[in-house]
Amino acid sequence: MKLARCWMIFLTLTLLVIAASGCGNLGYENGVVSVDMTLSAETLNGIVDSVGLESNGFVGKIEKIELIEPNIMRITGNFKLLGKEKKGGIDFAIETGRDGVWVNAINSTIPGVTGDTPAVKTFSNALARALGAFVAQNGDKKAGVTDIKVKNGRLVFTLSLKVK
Repeated sequence: MKLARCWMIFLTLTLLVIAASGCGNLGYENGVVSVDMTLSAETLNGIVDSVGLESNGFVGKIEKIELIEPNIMRITGNFKLLGKEKKGGIDFAIETGRDGVWVNAINSTIPGVTGDTPAVKTFSNALARALGAFVAQNGDKKAGVTDIKVKNGRLVFTLSLKVK
């Protein structure tokens, strides 16, 4: 029993340290500790660059990443499809899902490209995995992502941990 209580205190303190180090707001309600982790467009740019390269070079040159409330990330730039480079933008909804972070293309200004285009689906899945890995690497491993929102031009992940 004492070990479980010590573990709970340790996890709570870990979340407090995360919050104090600039990750964001800290809350406690009904036995759940939550903390916000904030990612800027610049951080997302690095993640998108690396995912774009891993996804068969789908994302060429990124011109701009915009974060639009409540949960949209718009990537504008050059995209490579079937050996051709196309200019335009794709809007991605970023949400929580059963397995953590979920990314789905919801709009495209690139002629002939939709959310069902195989390269877009591959990129969306890779981006979801990369965002989930980033959050797990920089947050408490035991906490789960319970909410994702765009606030003040930043992507905010709410991580929650049930304590007893």
